[in-house]
Amino acid sequence: MLKHVLAAVSLMGFLAFGGSQALAQAGGDYRLDTQDKLRVRVIDWRTSVGDANEWKALSGEFVINASGNVALPLIGDVKAAGLTTSSLAVMISEKLQAKVGLSQRPDASVEVIEYRPFYILGTVATPGEYPYRPQLNALQALSIAGGLLRSESAGGALEREALTGRGELRLLAVDQLMLRVRQARLEAELANAQQITLPPEISARQSDRDVARLVREEQLLFDVRRDSLNSQIASMNSTKIVLAQEIDFLKAKGVSLDRQYELAKRELDNINSLAAKGLAVSGRQLTLEQNTAQFDTSRLEVSVASLRAKQDLSKMDREIAELRGKFRTETLVTLNEVRSKLATIAEKFDTQQALIAHSEAYQPALDLAGPNGEQRRPIFRVTRMVDGVQKSLVIAETDPIYPGDVLSVSRERNSQRSGALDFTLRETTAASEAQVR
Repeated sequence: MLKHVLAAVSLMGFLAFGGSQALAQAGGDYRLDTQDKLRVRVIDWRTSVGDANEWKALSGEFVINASGNVALPLIGDVKAAGLTTSSLAVMISEKLQAKVGLSQRPDASVEVIEYRPFYILGTVATPGEYPYRPQLNALQALSIAGGLLRSESAGGALEREALTGRGELRLLAVDQLMLRVRQARLEAELANAQQITLPPEISARQSDRDVARLVREEQLLFDVRRDSLNSQIASMNSTKIVLAQEIDFLKAKGVSLDRQYELAKRELDNINSLAAKGLAVSGRQLTLEQNTAQFDTSRLEVSVASLRAKQDLSKMDREIAELRGKFRTETLVTLNEVRSKLATIAEKFDTQQALIAHSEAYQPALDLAGPNGEQRRPIFRVTRMVDGVQKSLVIAETDPIYPGDVLSVSRERNSQRSGALDFTLRETTAASEAQVR
């Protein structure tokens, strides 16, 4: 009888609870959501050079934050939750084309390299958070968690689950602190500040040894990066001063050559006039012509050298601007990654707190073994977001598990099931029989 009841639960759960989502998963149209880690690549074809160019600032790995957005350089936050990878790729291409003003839309590709995790708790060997993999069902999820708990009581499993959760919370708090200090350093770099301004809650904890160490390390990195940038810019500015002096020298030399040329040209004109009357020696005329030509050549060389020096000076200005731009872009990309990780940690923090609260409040229906030592069948209950509403339902062991699901495993009570479970089974069975009639 229980087998038929669970079959009815599974059927109703698929149709009324997750049927549309299951079809979407089976069809390959995976819908993105918070904590999914993506790899994004953006490429455009440059006809002028006949080659593909990759937008390195936009190409990389990104995590969908708690708001359902993915933070990308240049175009900012892009709504990703609820979209497929192909839809998100098209949106990124369109936003980039509109932002930069491109005549043709660049090609973007998005792939999921790490799905958001699922969670398993209850009477399992190792409850907690696990990476999701496609085509996962409830029985496989139980196997990933080490199977059913055999040697401890359900109460002991829940206590261990709560302890594990608290340990995870401490690790998340450390990661969060490190990222908050790093975020302050990156924001100071973007603002071109002289020192890092820490958030008040971190400044108040600087007497703590670990906090002081993190702040000291980030301040040292801040000083090194700032000094390195300033040193490179100072070197380029020194080169600019030398080039400017060279231009001034060439300008003065050009003025002098112009004056000598004019004098030589005037003297040559006088000699030519006397030679036409037979009053000048032809050798003198030839010498003056050679001098005039030499002055003219020197003037041209000075003009070319002056033009080259001006080009080098302009190149230095461009390189300084590119250096500042590269520094700012790298800082902005890293800052977006830090903000995304902070959002992910906040989401994990809330999830772990909810799991701990559930473990502490969860009352197992029975110990693992019955009165005669017989083993009881596992009962799977999944909690899942459906159309923005959190729903919970008993499912069969072959039903699918999706990213973000919370799977609770308990033991069958034989003929004395808990009131909540009896209610769910009665409700589902009645609905199933009504459909048959």
